[in-house]
Amino acid sequence: MAYSSGTGRLHGFESLAERRVRLALDSVGGTTEVLSQPFTLKFTTCRRPVQHMPDFLALTQGAALLIDVRPADLIKPNDAVKFAADVDRGRLYRPQELRYLL
Repeated sequence: MAYSSGTGRLHGFESLAERRVRLALDSVGGTTEVLSQPFTLKFTTCRRPVQHMPDFLALTQGAALLIDVRPADLIKPNDAVKFAADVDRGRLYRPQELRYLL
């Protein structure tokens, strides 16, 4: 758990990489809310049904940030499909307001 000055609460993280993202969100300022694993995205590929839960949804004064935290060398082909689905979800939800970060 780590304290966030932007939200005034403790927030959980599952890895040191996620902790670094939380600290970065705090240091840039303007973050008003952070939700860990905010929803489960369900979709079907040409092969099978898939579920994916993004790591964070951060609300800032200017936009909402949907964030997946994964070091580049740990992204597997199946993960890339899930991340692409997150990007599509961002486009469906008011693209001027929701940004996707990996």
